[in-house]
Formats: sequence, C-alpha cells, structure tokens
Amino acid sequence: MIRELVSERLRIEGYTVEEAENGERALTMLSSGTFDLLLTDLNMPALNGPQLLGKARENRNLATVIMSGKGDIETAVDAMKLGASDYIFKPVNFRILMHTIESLKNVFPIIMHHHERYDGKGYPSGLRGGTIPLEARVLAIADTCDATTSSRAYRSALLPERALAEKSNCSGSQFDPDLVRVFIDIHPRLELPPPASLFPSDLPYREVQVDQGKEQWNGCEGHERPRKYR
Repeated sequence: MIRELVSERLRIEGYTVEEAENGERALTMLSSGTFDLLLTDLNMPALNGPQLLGKARENRNLATVIMSGKGDIETAVDAMKLGASDYIFKPVNFRILMHTIESLKNVFPIIMHHHERYDGKGYPSGLRGGTIPLEARVLAIADTCDATTSSRAYRSALLPERALAEKSNCSGSQFDPDLVRVFIDIHPRLELPPPASLFPSDLPYREVQVDQGKEQWNGCEGHERPRKYR
C-alpha cells in the first residue's frame, strides 16, 4: 500500500516510476535498466534495504534513499555509512520526500560520471580532464580508495600505503593529478569512521524480549538465533 501511494505521488509530480514487490525483483530491474534513484524500505521480503543497497552498488551507481519506521538516529547513520544518500522516517511526509528527491538531482551527475577517467578512457560518456565534474573527480579517488582498502570475497584489503601508491601511479591517467596530490597530502590527517552494519549476524548478540516466560528474539527473519543475550 505504501509503495503504491508513494509511486502515484511521484508520478503526479512528473517522475517516471517503476515498482518492485521485493528486493530481488528490484535488483533484477536495476540490472536491466537505467535509473537515477532507488527508493527502498529498510525491511522487505527476499532482500532487505541494506542488502539490496549493497548488491545494487556492485553493478550500478545511483542515488539511494531508504525509508523506515525505525526512527532512531543510529540506524539512519548506519544506513548512510553503507551508501544511502538519505534516510526518511515513516510515516512518509511527502513534502520531505519531494525535497529530498529534488536535492539529490544535483548529485546525479556526480554519481553518473565518477567512473570517467582523466585520460578520457572511462565511462559512461568518455569525458576527459576538466570536462569531468569536479565533484565526480573527487569521488573517483575516494571511492577507489575505499574499495581497495576494504576486504572483498575475492581479495584482501590493501594497506593504506599500498592504496596511496596506486593512486599516485594512476595520477594523470585515471585520476586528476592535482586532486591526487591533495589527497595524498591530507590522507594522514583523515579520521575515518568504523565500518557500519545493519545486519544482526554481524553483532555478538541481540536484545531479547521476555513475554510470559518465552524469549522473543528481535533479530531479522532468516538469521540464526544468537547464542548470547542481554
């Protein structure tokens, strides 16, 4: 019901909207089409919002807004750390929603072009040098630094020194050389936040409610019951 109401409101405002009944369907649609914005719930069948966000970012670069009735700041901050562009609390205030979408319009070109290369051999438009938006050139360096210093299923994370050396080697070809020099200069002073997670399986234990002598786990469906409680 909420999905239909939000979709209809966006259509009235002039947006082209495609709906998906669950996370897996949304992922299929993302892989076969071009979209500027993904608007998703935190809790959904098949794939929840953070899982969909993680998988979508493997193939697509698009702005993402997560909606949820879980109205605490910590959850919102964790969602942003995982890559969400914004986080909206339910019940949905359409004025806030429209303001969020309108404000993200300026972000779309940055997201779209941060895979361009300084030498013009990138995608999707083959832009070169200063014709690439400045913000996209900055994001290209930050994004690859985050990717190379994070562990993946197919490789281990690189040490920061190695990652910086790679940026230097790609200066002038993949990256803006002036921005690379600035990044290397300020890197020792950067304070990065710890990795975020919204998944119960990543935590040592979860809260338990006791109702008439029976334990009720507050974790998400599909995850194993934790062994420790508080």
